[in-house]
Order: sequence, then structure tokens, then C-alpha cells
Amino acid sequence: MHILNIRGIDDTLYNKIKKESKSKGMSINKFLVSILSGFFNKKKNVEYHDLDDFFGTWTEEEYNQITQAAKESRTIDEEVWD
Repeated sequence: MHILNIRGIDDTLYNKIKKESKSKGMSINKFLVSILSGFFNKKKNVEYHDLDDFFGTWTEEEYNQITQAAKESRTIDEEVWD
């Protein structure tokens, strides 16, 4: 574990940090570590390009068939759910 000192925090910011950490039942240290961890560990948006070769290749007829099949798969069969 490392120790980090932060300088230049004014009273207003310190009081906000202190109040928020207290409301969460955490020490200031644990609160700031959780904030920093959340910031640096958040998922990055990933772009996938594995289907790019298929984009725009369907004919209108194929599109209509696939759209219809998707609509039918979303229909609830009342007999099954009774």
C-alpha cells in the first residue's frame, strides 16, 4: 500500500468530503480511495467491429423477413403463460 498526501484542498472542499464520507459511514481515506477506484476502474466503452462486413448487405426482402421473425419471437403465447 502507498501513502498519498494531497495539498491545496480548501476548507469548503474538505468539509464537503468530510460530510459525504460521514454520510456513507466511511473514513475520509476510504471514501477518497473508493472515489479514485471508481474513476480509474470504470468500464471503457468498447466498440465492436466484428459485424461491420455485414452492415448494409441485407436486401429489403431479407430485412423484412428478419424483422418479421423478430416480431414473432416477441409475441407471448397465451397458452404457455396461463
